Amino acid sequence: MGPARRRHRHRRDAARVGGAAAGVGGLTDLAAAARADRHARPDHRGPWPEPALALPVDPDDGPVLVEVAYEVPEDRAERFRAAMAEAAVSRRRTGALRWNLYQDAADPRRWVEVFEVASWSEHLRQHGARLTGYDAQLLTTARDLAEGEPEVRHLVPPAGEPARP
Repeated sequence: MGPARRRHRHRRDAARVGGAAAGVGGLTDLAAAARADRHARPDHRGPWPEPALALPVDPDDGPVLVEVAYEVPEDRAERFRAAMAEAAVSRRRTGALRWNLYQDAADPRRWVEVFEVASWSEHLRQHGARLTGYDAQLLTTARDLAEGEPEVRHLVPPAGEPARP
């Protein structure tokens, strides 16, 4: 076999290997896209109902402080704490500027999640547009470790007062 035929054969073999690698890479990309889509698609309305308000709240009002109180049996406390650590990532990803978890010193069964969002409209996006099925599952897992429904409070600046940095 002459040098020209060997070059042609090597090029043909390289093309086959490259094509096969591209095919495998394409399948890998499809699988990764499917996994990412499962976590990123906001197709779940989430575990939280829309907030009921007694005050008029403008979409630009803020910052908004959200408190979510849970009653957690002592035998579930460590699992709850771990689930809330995962939920914290979700809260921040969906718009929380700050997040923390507190345990009531007078009632160790009472845990309070506190997070701050820049505005009322930002918080409403956490309830819908930004909440993915994966986020909803994280929050549901934490909530299922508690007894009863969590108590949710939305705190907004007094009407007419500018937000403080």
